[in-house]
Amino acid sequence: MKSALVVFVAAVALYLPTVRYGFVQDDRAIIAGNPAAHSVGAALRALGALYWPPESGAGLYRPAAILSYAVDSLPSSRPGEGGGSGRCCALPSRC
Repeated sequence: MKSALVVFVAAVALYLPTVRYGFVQDDRAIIAGNPAAHSVGAALRALGALYWPPESGAGLYRPAAILSYAVDSLPSSRPGEGGGSGRCCALPSRC
């Protein structure tokens, strides 16, 4: 149990500084600049759209990822819980 706690504390210590960082590289186009990533309705309407913006020329199709960004951007229904920050989070890889 002690070794698991040490690993947990080390992981938190390593990634804690990244909490203040904004979007990087492709996150700006895929998440920050994508209206479908900020609304569940827009994400559902965009189910046939590609993951990357059309001007990039890439052709990936990831509807579950875009929908998860939209769901993550919803405010929490419980007071005191996260959500509603206007920033998408694709758990567990981004927060």
